[in-house]
Parts: sequence; structure tokens; C-alpha cells
Amino acid sequence: MSDDFRFVPFHQFEPGRRPRPLVSLGRQIAAFERHSELALDLLAGELADERFRREVLRLASERLIEGYEAYGDAACFWEPATLRRNMLEEVADYVVYACIGGIGREGARG
Repeated sequence: MSDDFRFVPFHQFEPGRRPRPLVSLGRQIAAFERHSELALDLLAGELADERFRREVLRLASERLIEGYEAYGDAACFWEPATLRRNMLEEVADYVVYACIGGIGREGARG
């Protein structure tokens, strides 16, 4: 891995303010291409971590309750293909965030 990249386990993540200047799409794609397989491995490892699992379940419960106001029971009626696509999109976001998260704090170089 390059010096400007490191994974941040979920339970250690500290959201910050958006850094300036913006990180180019090209740099983000390059980071994704370099680290996406490792990001999936990280997810697999975190799923075995009890702290991570508790945090995910706590957040999932919050999202279910908070989402009900906006969406009601809509997800209960999704077709299987729609349900699968939406679940995959959430996992895909984890991979993207694991690959590009933090590179902006190192300064934009591309």
C-alpha cells in the first residue's frame, strides 16, 4: 500500500470535516483499484469482530426506526432483485469508503 493509505476500522472511525482541496476522481479510482480486494477482506474480518457486529446492529435498528417515518413499509414489498441490489449497494459503499476514506487528509495530489 502507498504511504497515503490506511484502513480505519469502523469502531475507530472519526468523521471529520471535508478537506480542501478536493481529491480528484482519478485519484479516488486509483485508490479503489489498488485496495478494493483488501477492503472486502477487511469487511470479512470486521464481520467476525463482536464490537463491529454490535455497532452494525445498533445502527441498523436506528435506521429501521428513523427510516420508517420517510419510507414506511416500502421495503417490505420490494421484488427480490430490488432487495438484493439495494443490499449490495450498501456493501459496495463500505468498499468505496474503505478505499478512499482518509486520502483527502493527506492532501490532493491528483
